[in-house]
Amino acid sequence: MPGTGSGETSDTQPSLPTTSTVEPKSLEVRGLPCFDPEGEPTTLSVRWKRWKRAFHLYVTSKGVTNQVQKVALLLHSGGMELQEIYYMFAPEDEAQNNFDNCLTVLDNYFTPEVNIPFERHGFRQMAQLQGETIDQFVCRFWQKAVSCEFDKLDEAIRDQLIEKCRDPELQWKLLEKAQDGTLTVLQDVARVHESVKLQMQSLETSSKDDQVNAVRPVDPK
Repeated sequence: MPGTGSGETSDTQPSLPTTSTVEPKSLEVRGLPCFDPEGEPTTLSVRWKRWKRAFHLYVTSKGVTNQVQKVALLLHSGGMELQEIYYMFAPEDEAQNNFDNCLTVLDNYFTPEVNIPFERHGFRQMAQLQGETIDQFVCRFWQKAVSCEFDKLDEAIRDQLIEKCRDPELQWKLLEKAQDGTLTVLQDVARVHESVKLQMQSLETSSKDDQVNAVRPVDPK
C-alpha cells in the first residue's frame, strides 16, 4: 500500500548527483519560460540553443557553480516535458548524472544532425523587410546563423547585410566602408543614415503642414 515503509515503487527516476556542501541561495527563476519541445519541429534545435544560452546567463549571474543546483535548476526551469525527456535518456549510473552529462543528453535529443548547406541557403535568402531597421535585420541574421556554423560569422552577416539592404543610398554607403569595415562599423553607418533620414522626413512633414496653414483661407467672423 502507498505510504508503507517497505513498499517498492514501480518506476524510479535517476537521482541527481549528491554532494556534501550545498550553499543555500535564492534561485527563483524569473523571466525564463519553460522550454517547449512540442513547438515547431523545424526550429527545435535553434530554440533549444537560445533557451540554453538564457539558462547559462541566469546561472552565471547568480554565481551558481554547484553541480546539484545547476542540474536541478535546469530541469525545474525547463518544465515537466523537458524533465520527462531527460529521465527517458539519462544514464543509469547516478555518478554520471552531472550538469555536463545532463546537457549532453538534452543536446543529443534537441539538436539532431543539421543540414548545413540548407541552413546557409536559408540564411542567404534573407532580405530586409519593409520598415525593418538595420539593427533588427542584423538581429534576424544572428538568430538564423545559429545553425549555419560559419567560420567567420561577422563577415558572413556583413556581406549579406550589404547585398540585401533595401535602401540603395545606404547600400552605397555600406559598400564604401566594406573594404576595411567590420559589421559593427557598418551598423554604425546605418544607424546614422536611418536617423538622418527620419529627421529629414520629419522636416518635410513639418514644412508641408506649414504650407497648408499658410494657404488656408481665414474664416471671416
